Amino acid sequence: MKPAPPAAAKNGGLDAFLDRAVQEQLVLTYWFDSVPRTDPYPMVVRLTGRRTGVTGRPQHGDQFVHDETIDASAPGGGPVSVTVRISDINPGEWTVTEKVLSPGRSERRKRGGRAGADPTPPELHRAAWSLHRRKLAPQPAGLVKTTVAPFALIPGLVPGIYFAMAVLGIVLGIVVQTVLAAHEGLPVGRTLPLAILAILAGVIGAKLWFVVLHRQERLANGWCIQGLLTGAVIVLVAGSFVARLNLGTILDLTAPGLFMGMAVGRVGCFFAGCCSGRPTASRWGVWSSDMRIGVRRLPTQLLELTLALSVGVAALAVILVHGPANGALLVGATAVYTLLRQGILLLRAEQRKSLVGPPLTAAAAVVVLLADVGFVALVASGRVL
Repeated sequence: MKPAPPAAAKNGGLDAFLDRAVQEQLVLTYWFDSVPRTDPYPMVVRLTGRRTGVTGRPQHGDQFVHDETIDASAPGGGPVSVTVRISDINPGEWTVTEKVLSPGRSERRKRGGRAGADPTPPELHRAAWSLHRRKLAPQPAGLVKTTVAPFALIPGLVPGIYFAMAVLGIVLGIVVQTVLAAHEGLPVGRTLPLAILAILAGVIGAKLWFVVLHRQERLANGWCIQGLLTGAVIVLVAGSFVARLNLGTILDLTAPGLFMGMAVGRVGCFFAGCCSGRPTASRWGVWSSDMRIGVRRLPTQLLELTLALSVGVAALAVILVHGPANGALLVGATAVYTLLRQGILLLRAEQRKSLVGPPLTAAAAVVVLLADVGFVALVASGRVL
């Protein structure tokens, strides 16, 4: 059987993440045409591998037997891909064979299905890398070579896209803010360094926020938009006083680029397989992968992209037509984004950790939005300078 993973991988955390990132793995993807979801239909696939070029008795890491249990049904049926990662093996070329095992009656009872004759397992195919949404590219049988995890080719995903889109989003955000600052007659020599520092603080805040939220699981390989917004705003507030810039104006000029940059980042999320939506039979579903299962899903990343882009474009239009609003624009844009995002988060495949948090967040966003609108109305009436 497959050897137990090392202790660091079990415990999670930054060290385990870095170890997994540089460790060579066998990344195998299989696809099949699923039946529409009725009862849970578990399918067990046994993978047997042996490293080529081994003479004599195989040593530790030269062979493996791995059983992967998957759900062979999907809402509405259609093509489904499953990606299996085999780690803690020696790098090189491998011969891998697969066999579908039928689960017994007791297994189906445990999963909520009816006991009876075993259903006919679907035909399993080896899948090659492809971005096609409807069909999965077949891969000829042959040797499989180990690869470093970040460069593994998985159908529906693009290696390195998350980092590339994050950088592009950061550049876009800085450029938009700099152009608007020049448009408002502010000294770019002071606003540009402040924008760069705010983005750096936002990146650090996004990482710290994620680590705090997932401290029990000891996960470090993720980011949170809440931390991005918090870190950036803190630096903008402090930096505006140091650089002797109008705080409200700086905050408002940041809003368009900030949300446009977040929209670009969501492209990376979609093609990296993170923040994925639930499987669905809806016509609005899009075939995509969550790094393990490729199936027709609710495109939550694209919905967040649309939301962030809409908020960013609306903020830009307000600035170009009416000018800054003493910080009320960034506050209002953040409240609108936070409120509408709560609905999108309900569509994600991952379960929410708290049933109380989302309603409280939405309620807080509504309160902030109403207060912001009231502030803008008072300013417009001349009651507040």
